[in-house]
Amino acid sequence: MLRKESEIVKATNGMDKMIIITNLENMDKESVLFLFKRRNKVERLFDIFKNEIDENRIRNHSNETMKGKLFLLFVTLILYAALDRIMIHKELYKEQSLSNIIYELKKLKVVETKNGKKFLTEMSKTQKTIYKEFGVPNPEIT
Repeated sequence: MLRKESEIVKATNGMDKMIIITNLENMDKESVLFLFKRRNKVERLFDIFKNEIDENRIRNHSNETMKGKLFLLFVTLILYAALDRIMIHKELYKEQSLSNIIYELKKLKVVETKNGKKFLTEMSKTQKTIYKEFGVPNPEIT
């Protein structure tokens, strides 16, 4: 079968093109593309950090407090990325978003009575489903 050059030109004429230029020598195109994709993932995580985790600005009175908060946010970002990977692997994004799952799980609370007893609020059907889909046992207070 012969190629129809004019048809190919018509089909690709409106397509965007991207040129990646690097100052690194002796790098093949696969390595350059891999680094570009990795950079894109890092930028996506920073976007999640700023927008999904709601930490656009960090205001604190001391450097020690700021460092502690940054550490907790970094751990949160790691957990978020791990949950994202699980959702992609198990194809859970077809059903709902990670933000919705986190929102749903935030509703689960531990209540402490005046005498010191702790109770877990009743889990919704959705929360139980989320724990089951992620292969995590339902939380219990011991």
